Amino acid sequence: MFRPKRTLAVIAFTLASCSSQLVPVTTPPAPLPPLRLYVAAPTAGLVSALTTAYSLRNTDVTFEVIAVAERAAREALRDPNAYAITHHLDEHFDGWAAPIGQDGIALIAHPSSGVQGLSLKQLRAIYSGELTQWSQIGGESLPIVAFTREDGAGVQDLLIRQVMGSARIDSNIRIAPSDAAMRFAVERTPGALGYVPISQLDGTAVALTLDGAVPSLDALAPQAYPLRMILYVAGAREPNADDPQGQHYRAFIGWVQSPEGQALVARHVAPLALD
Repeated sequence: MFRPKRTLAVIAFTLASCSSQLVPVTTPPAPLPPLRLYVAAPTAGLVSALTTAYSLRNTDVTFEVIAVAERAAREALRDPNAYAITHHLDEHFDGWAAPIGQDGIALIAHPSSGVQGLSLKQLRAIYSGELTQWSQIGGESLPIVAFTREDGAGVQDLLIRQVMGSARIDSNIRIAPSDAAMRFAVERTPGALGYVPISQLDGTAVALTLDGAVPSLDALAPQAYPLRMILYVAGAREPNADDPQGQHYRAFIGWVQSPEGQALVARHVAPLALD
């Protein structure tokens, strides 16, 4: 599997304590502008929980959370004054990123398929158009109605890189424009197959095993599940330790990576594998 070059950082920074000396004649410094974060829908709940909890602990820190489409979140990585929460960094990314959590890609199928699991080889054959009937892999005598996400969706890009390799997704594969649309389509279509982030499983369709591994957040930290994706805070450059706003970014990211922050992350996705 191709591993793009990128700078990853696990941050362990603390802000320098302020002097206790009082200088009444000095004008108080202007408040810092809010820390700007771009976030796509799949991670909006997590980011809201993290920023709310951090602001309650650090009342001088505010956030500007900008909800955007997944592709726009990655394009926002070019903004030198902001960071994005993303689980996809493409091979051309040359900025800075710090891991904060993990998720995975879960396969979901309509109950009529008669199949409880797939191998990576079978999954590749289905999406390349080589396998077209569930009966070819031990299921019912039904056509496989496969769905994929739209071009530019992070989960589709990861499926291509981690599963398809040099094989192309067949042009007859249907498109689902969101995780919710994917779940709805698979739930309502006999013989359907699709995929969503593990954190987005809601029981409306059958979650298939992959190479014998159950898709669960608990399986991600020990790397027991094959289709994993890392969630990053990423930007055009590392937060500047000599700049007050950069110090606040560093402190926030360090807190998210701390045991306290990871406990909150674990309510939404899988935490990092902390020693």
